[in-house]
Amino acid sequence: QQTRATDYLHRYALDELPEVLAVLLPGQAYILIGHSDGGSIALLHAAQRPPLLQAIVTEAAHVFVEPVTLEGIRVADRAYADGKLKGLQKYHGDKTEQIFKAWSDTWLTPAFADWNIEADLPRIACPALIMQGVDDQYGTPAQVDAIAAGIAKGDGPAAHKAMLPDCGHSPHQEQPQAVLDLMHDFILKRMAAAN
Repeated sequence: QQTRATDYLHRYALDELPEVLAVLLPGQAYILIGHSDGGSIALLHAAQRPPLLQAIVTEAAHVFVEPVTLEGIRVADRAYADGKLKGLQKYHGDKTEQIFKAWSDTWLTPAFADWNIEADLPRIACPALIMQGVDDQYGTPAQVDAIAAGIAKGDGPAAHKAMLPDCGHSPHQEQPQAVLDLMHDFILKRMAAAN
């Protein structure tokens, strides 16, 4: 069985990520950057208000399931079956199929259709930069709007939204300079506000 439990992102955010941070950055302040599922993990992690977390940056994070998300995954699933995504092996080696199918099969299960983490967002109290490509094949601007609105319901700073033109699901690959510029400005402002 390759399908993950519907709470797999919570498990990564609440159990695995803190263990990794404790080993890699023991006792150090950090800014968390996450893409796609990693962006959702960053949001869930930030909602726990870890004391050393200074800010989060998300790219193409999801907080609920949209029809466009599921259709994009179905398209990716067909492309994978047709051998069109062999480039993933560069990142995942002999675990490529296991990782890909765990992701696609989980998101396409009927049980995952109701997945939603919007209720967690008001607990985020650190600065947040929320980025997404205008042409993201897995999500609409409703994701960015929901994240910003959810964070605004809490007692932390407002989230900064950035929609990148001519960009799909991977802004760091499709618009790397724009992403670096946004992150640079965001982090500099965060550092200035902290001093």
